[in-house]
Amino acid sequence: MATAPASDEKVSSLRRVVTASMAGTVVEWYEFFLYATAATLVFGPIMFLGYQVTSIFAGSLAPIIATAILSATGSWVGVAFYLAAAAAITLVAVISLRETKGISLHEIDRVDRERLKAETESVRVPAGR
Repeated sequence: MATAPASDEKVSSLRRVVTASMAGTVVEWYEFFLYATAATLVFGPIMFLGYQVTSIFAGSLAPIIATAILSATGSWVGVAFYLAAAAAITLVAVISLRETKGISLHEIDRVDRERLKAETESVRVPAGR
């Protein structure tokens, strides 16, 4: 009779872990859904959508990669190195951004549009070919 309560405690603990994991996953995917919607509907006209799609794609793969590393190594150390590498890549990207303090971002967008238009016009192939 002494083994029954221990078994019930294990089942109860497992149920609690599974329920918490499912709740966390639902909240995380809801957050991804909201961000994806905001990125396409709100940020799309304001910013270049390619940056948003890249961050959504890379961000959605991060938990999968971390889980794969954890299952392959059996330790959180690999996940910590993965996160440190991701942070280093982010730091390099932020450092390489150009400074926009005191510069009109609308002016930068206008110049970029003109440059892109000039590049696409110079590359056009005649319709007869």
